[in-house]
Formats: sequence, C-alpha cells, structure tokens
Amino acid sequence: KTAYEIMPSLVGSEMCIRDSHYRLYKNLNVQPFLQEINLNNDWVAAPMPEYGKLYTNNTLKDAGRIELIEAFRNPDDPERKTSIGTTSAGTWTGVAPSKVFHKYKIASSFLNWFKETHDAKIARVRYVKIPSNGFVGLHADSDPYNQMHNKFHFVVQGEYQYTVNEEYKEYKEGDLWWFDNNKPHKLYNHGSKDRISMIFDCKCDMESIINHEPL
Repeated sequence: KTAYEIMPSLVGSEMCIRDSHYRLYKNLNVQPFLQEINLNNDWVAAPMPEYGKLYTNNTLKDAGRIELIEAFRNPDDPERKTSIGTTSAGTWTGVAPSKVFHKYKIASSFLNWFKETHDAKIARVRYVKIPSNGFVGLHADSDPYNQMHNKFHFVVQGEYQYTVNEEYKEYKEGDLWWFDNNKPHKLYNHGSKDRISMIFDCKCDMESIINHEPL
C-alpha cells in the first residue's frame, strides 16, 4: 500500500509561519499504521534519563516507545551510542535505522512520501505512547540538534491537548502537526485511549511546506 491511499487533506488556510504549531494535514488513514504496530508489538518502556523529569510516575510506568530511526553521537563509534538514554540531543551527529525498522513498511512508505513530497531530510523517528490522563510537563528542546531540525507529530491513535508557547491546540487522530519544539511545550492526554504518535524530526523548508498544494 503506497502512502497515499492514506492521502490526506491539506489544511493550508489554517497555517501561519508565525504560529507556534499548526496542522499540515488531517484525515490521514491511520488503520494501516495501527495494524503494523499491533502486529509487531515492539514497545519498550520510556527511558528514565529522557522522561524521568517530565512524566508523573504513573505516566512513566505505562508510557512506551518504538524507535524506528535512531540518533547517535558518532557514526564512527562501533558502539554507536544511540538516543535511548545514553547521550544528550546536543551531541547527536547522525541517524541510522533501528533494529526493528525493517518491519515497519507502512511507516517507511509514509516517511518516503513526506520526504519526496516536501524535499525533506528525515532524521530521528519513533512512535511514542502516553496513556489516558498522562502528561508531559513543560519543557523546551533548545539544543543544537533540535535547533537544526523541525519536529512533527502524526497522531496515529487518540487525541490530546498540546500547548506550545502558551498557544493551545487539540491534536486528533489522523492529524499531522508541526510545532516549534524550541519553545516551551507540554502535553496532556485528555482522551480515553492511549495516545500514539509518530514523532519525527527532519530538515526541510517550512515555507515551502506551508505553501504546498496537495497532489
């Protein structure tokens, strides 16, 4: 299945580059992604070094992630110290597919579609799960890596409240959002389901993306 049979609607009229976050697409078909996630079931617990100061204990216990493309510190390091709790984002110098990425054909097709459609260079990619009533506390990602990359949330399941620089939005299933993670931001899952989002970083021209017409 190619990426768009999952083809979305572009929400150009809602976009403004001055916003702290905005929805690029809506009504993406999430079912193929959920089926792939459930089939492989590669969830691992969210790492304490990264999230210990952000989640409540109950949220941390039930939160999970699936690394698809990992960031690492030094491409020549044979241990390739990855982004999972071993080093800060400020020292990341490269990315590489995770050990499970080859199983996620739908996710790979989606990322290739985004890359080709928006002339983007994909960096770190992972699924992140946060349970109902869970939250991520206020923080900002202002390190060198995040300053060089744009960050996107593709909502695969559930809905949640996202606040960036005191600007509040509802992220809903099937939406694809960009947000400025260099600004203070926080999340609250007010829905009844686990929130599952594909969170991916990339280098891209945001002005071009905003002005893009759907195929």
